[in-house]
Amino acid sequence: MRFFLFRHKKELWIVNDPNKVPKPRELLLQNGKIEILRDKAEVLGKGLTIVDKVTRKKSAGHSPETRKKISEAMTGEKNPCWGGLTPEHKASISRTMRGTRRRDANPMYARRHTWETRRLMAIKASMRRRKWCVEPNGKCHLVDPLTFILPGGWLWGMKYDPYRPQD
Repeated sequence: MRFFLFRHKKELWIVNDPNKVPKPRELLLQNGKIEILRDKAEVLGKGLTIVDKVTRKKSAGHSPETRKKISEAMTGEKNPCWGGLTPEHKASISRTMRGTRRRDANPMYARRHTWETRRLMAIKASMRRRKWCVEPNGKCHLVDPLTFILPGGWLWGMKYDPYRPQD
């Protein structure tokens, strides 16, 4: 079923039969989902009257019983993603993608990152290597384990446990 959004003078009409709208009229949008047309009418309808001639109201979603049926129908081996990709599917993806990022097909071909972007990438990379360490009083610090020397009594992690064995 198709739904239509028309403008007629200072009104926006939402109908499922275009002949119900008085002339002159201007078709703004047509769609199979009434919710999309109603949302669009709210956006476009500033200062205009919205005339909604469709009796079907917005659905509240699936009922709990329906959600349970859908869940049971997609559980375990019945789920299309169950067990991961087959080797044939992986090979097909590999064949399709092979060579798609070479030379001028690569989005970064003949470009350079700006200094600001390079600095941000360096900061993010250093953050990925960081680890938490904790003082004996419980205060946590995020440090680089390659350059930071763990003081006596401090532990790796976010919680201080005096009985944890030292590494």
